[in-house]
Amino acid sequence: MPTNCVPLIETVEDVIAALGGNDAAAQLAGLATPSAVSNWPARGRIPASYFLVFQAALAKDGRRVSPTVFGIRTAAQDDPHSGSPE
Repeated sequence: MPTNCVPLIETVEDVIAALGGNDAAAQLAGLATPSAVSNWPARGRIPASYFLVFQAALAKDGRRVSPTVFGIRTAAQDDPHSGSPE
């Protein structure tokens, strides 16, 4: 299936849910407890250091995640011709 047909996960809450919840996300991230994971929704992003590992885990299930969930700017956001205000 082409990647553009796979829905894009675009919220912190949806990433955590897709990974199996706070406990599963914490384990995948190598965290001792899920308490840090439970703080991510309030912060509005997941630390960028977890992007690659979470992206790979979600890809195994045929899912895609937006880098913006991790506070990572995309090329489209940096494109001065995209018409988006800074």
